[in-house]
Amino acid sequence: MPNHPLEATVGDYAKRLFSQRLRELMVSREINLDKLVELTGIHTNTLRAYMSGERLPRIPQLFLLADAVDAPIDWLTGFGDWDGYHSIDLTTPQDRGNVH
Repeated sequence: MPNHPLEATVGDYAKRLFSQRLRELMVSREINLDKLVELTGIHTNTLRAYMSGERLPRIPQLFLLADAVDAPIDWLTGFGDWDGYHSIDLTTPQDRGNVH
């Protein structure tokens, strides 16, 4: 049971946002579930729970996921902007040829 009246609402929003951003990055980076398991070592069912918005990752798993999809943790969790974010059409500086 939530300790604060908004806790459940904020938690649900955070789960949905993280799930959406993770799935969008996976599409953009052409990373399927099996590849994400390989890159992170996180169990398939756990990743499915993150992708469906059922659960949020703990900090160690969050670092692994951010590294695997090459995205800032603060953006994945909804606490920051990311200049590299363009909805489904995500690219990295390397993809755009801006980094040598």
